[in-house]
Amino acid sequence: MASRAGVYRRLAMSRVRAHFEYRVSFALQFIGAFLLNFLEFIAVLVIFHHISFLAGWSLPEVAFLYGSSAFMFKFADMLMTNMDRLPTIIRMGTFDQVLTRPLGTLGQVMTGDVDLRQIGAMTQGCLVFLYALGHVHIEWTPERVAVLGSMLVSAAAIFCGIFVAMNSIAFWTTDAREVANSFTYGGQAFTEYPLHIFGVWMRRLMGYLIPLAFVNYLPSLYILGKGDPTHTPVILRFLSPVVAVAVLAVAGAIWRVSVRHYRSTGS
Repeated sequence: MASRAGVYRRLAMSRVRAHFEYRVSFALQFIGAFLLNFLEFIAVLVIFHHISFLAGWSLPEVAFLYGSSAFMFKFADMLMTNMDRLPTIIRMGTFDQVLTRPLGTLGQVMTGDVDLRQIGAMTQGCLVFLYALGHVHIEWTPERVAVLGSMLVSAAAIFCGIFVAMNSIAFWTTDAREVANSFTYGGQAFTEYPLHIFGVWMRRLMGYLIPLAFVNYLPSLYILGKGDPTHTPVILRFLSPVVAVAVLAVAGAIWRVSVRHYRSTGS
């Protein structure tokens, strides 16, 4: 297991070094990703230019949701860069090469590329999150620190699991990238705002069936000491790590079933 992990690490690092071969290009892409994602937060600022509270949440509190979501999603997006390219990998027959190597198929696809441009977007999300931490009123306790740490780790894990599960559709269809994107990139946008501003059907679908409520909203209720207008059980605020493990397990099962379904390109 350790030797296999070492192989994956070397594969990923080879992609990282390739990005740094063109440092000016990387710097420009870093700046571009930072500015592009900052435009999303400007939309939040525009909203709060006209109102003081959004469904009972202040600007720093919404920034807490936005920053934690953007930071960890872009980290997951960096790790899962090649998942977006899975339809092309399958259509071009490149996945046949993956099957011939004595390594796990998922690990090979994941380490096929690492998009370091996402570091710029991660930085933007991190800065917004730090701003939020500096402006929200939190009565820090060891329990709240633990929930905050588990929230960030669980968010990354849940996003990674969703990337794997949704992009596995590519094994069954010619190209359903936009369907997958609606749950990955679209789902991330869902986690930037308080869950209760959305309709009931949307909360049930994206919040719990696709368990994005556990990314940051539910643990944030405990960290920020806020009530939940949807009256969900209090215990759910502490279950993000459990949900993250379950999402990864389900995503792994979907991947294995999908790979067994693969029948090559026929060429």
